[in-house]
Amino acid sequence: MTKVQQKEIPENPIKFLLFSSKPYRIWAILAILFVILASSVSTLVAFIFRKLIDSATFVSEHGMENVDSVLVWVVAYGSFEFLRAVLYRSSGFTGSHWVTGSEAFGYKKLFEYMSKHSQSYFDNRFAGALINNIFTATRSTASIIESFLWTYLSTFVRFIVSFFLIYTTNVWIGLVFALWIFILLPAYCLTA
Repeated sequence: MTKVQQKEIPENPIKFLLFSSKPYRIWAILAILFVILASSVSTLVAFIFRKLIDSATFVSEHGMENVDSVLVWVVAYGSFEFLRAVLYRSSGFTGSHWVTGSEAFGYKKLFEYMSKHSQSYFDNRFAGALINNIFTATRSTASIIESFLWTYLSTFVRFIVSFFLIYTTNVWIGLVFALWIFILLPAYCLTA
């Protein structure tokens, strides 16, 4: 086996993830885009709900002449909830296509690589252990994609949008929020 054939499949998990995702890069880009949009809209839904409650409280205290603002926030809340649901469903569809496609591509490439070896290679190794290693490698990269999309990326986007909303309301509270995140997030990561 030549060095070029050996170099074809990366040994590093992240590089293997990128290698197995290459044919599905459009699905990956769409999934990342939908997660960013869905997380942003999800954070905005809480803000809109607060505005709805505030305007309803204002109308109940000051009379019905300001009921139009309540109707605007009701429509905005319903629209954003619908948009959030559609975006999360879209991220699930595109993300699942990316995950299953890259996992299948990884299986295919690893089995092709394994089948290029001689009979003596298999005589010295337990074939079940090799297949188990292939399963572990491809399933682990799929798990990394899932965690990245729906845990880390989603949380990061929510922090950014929350910071932006807080910062536009009050600069000092926004800076305290950012400082709080930069202190607590690494502490949480170190203990997890």
